[in-house]
Amino acid sequence: MSDLSADSALQQRLEAPVLGVRSAPSVQVASDEWLMAYAAALGDVDVQYLDTSRANGIVAHPLFPVCPEWPVWLQSMLDCMPAEVARMGVHATQSLQYLRPIRVGESLATRASLGAVRPRRSGLHLTSLLETEAADGTPVFRSRSGILLRGVQGEAAGDDVHSDADLLPARDFLTDQAVAWSEHRRPGAGFAHVYSGCSRIWNPIHTDVAAARAAGLPSVILHGTATLAMAVAALCARESQGRHPGRIAARFLAPVPLPAVLRIDRLQHCDAGGALRFRVHCESTAADVCIGTVDFLPDGVSP
Repeated sequence: MSDLSADSALQQRLEAPVLGVRSAPSVQVASDEWLMAYAAALGDVDVQYLDTSRANGIVAHPLFPVCPEWPVWLQSMLDCMPAEVARMGVHATQSLQYLRPIRVGESLATRASLGAVRPRRSGLHLTSLLETEAADGTPVFRSRSGILLRGVQGEAAGDDVHSDADLLPARDFLTDQAVAWSEHRRPGAGFAHVYSGCSRIWNPIHTDVAAARAAGLPSVILHGTATLAMAVAALCARESQGRHPGRIAARFLAPVPLPAVLRIDRLQHCDAGGALRFRVHCESTAADVCIGTVDFLPDGVSP
């Protein structure tokens, strides 16, 4: 799915997709190797992510759930639309809720269902529900992931439900000048290649220059989940006080070309529920690229 702007020659119409039908489960193992590779790709080399000699083993990076979710989410999109329509999609929102932390080595079964379709001024917004359970059927985490199919038309359908990310007021985040602290990350020209391999999230617009240009981009762009993962990791390192993330919500506002200089701002104000607010600004393009919130599980709930 690409960050291709809609062109009049590319107008498409999505016929009514099947809503609410859960996909077959995609079962994957949260192995030591995968957990460590994901954290290392992001430059998060804290011992909790890499030291397998720890008494309780290593800990999954806060945004690792996007890795096992990817194949079933992608397949669910391809099941409800032609591939040429799916290629017009951009990852617009991500909302993750932990029911409990991930346990290293456990099998995770993820199912996807399309929950809602909403026309927007620039295209069609699709919200998918992804639910992940352990082998014993215990829920581990769930997400609502939204894509915007730019230039695609269609009718509203599905439950009138929103993810946490859909409700983030962009104006509040982008005009708020009260910053508690800032931190920079500098993903290089090959960063998306490393992230793709370590996350197992393969999308050619992130690694293949020819594919990116065919999609209307000047070159490869960074995964939205990578931008979000860097922001969440920064907030957890400074603000978690040993607590595990409970909810993570984000809206993606603009693509990130590589190499890039990203500034992560922890905003002084919190949302009404007390969640921490953040904003990611790409200094390379002078654009705000991501906004979101993070809150934490209660004390005592840990990996």
